[in-house]
Amino acid sequence: MLTNRLDQLLRKDTPLRLADYDVCQLLYNAPDNRMRLGDIAHIMVFSPSRLSYQVGVLCDKGILRRIEDVSDGRAAFAELTKHGLEVFLEAREMHGRHVEEIVADLVTVEEAESVERIFARVRERLLND
Repeated sequence: MLTNRLDQLLRKDTPLRLADYDVCQLLYNAPDNRMRLGDIAHIMVFSPSRLSYQVGVLCDKGILRRIEDVSDGRAAFAELTKHGLEVFLEAREMHGRHVEEIVADLVTVEEAESVERIFARVRERLLND
């Protein structure tokens, strides 16, 4: 329910869906705001066709650019455009507000820190499997 509500709010206030936001966040944190599509699909647990469709939609909106990998004809990169960076930064601010409005007064600082520690351990386990 939380994911659906956050998606609904993000769509209302920005041109992004929550899944679009997640892709943009990966690219924002990547060197040169660029990643191989296969790496994005792996991290997002998306099928290549789902990611290809999503990247296509974001390219049509001018948020991403698809760049063929000259060293590997089967691979491509997704890169945030200047416009995409602006859209993402605005969406990040809105998303933060949405999370704050829905969750902040329900969770103490100690509880939030505990959740963060738990998910850090889960992430480490998943990365090491």
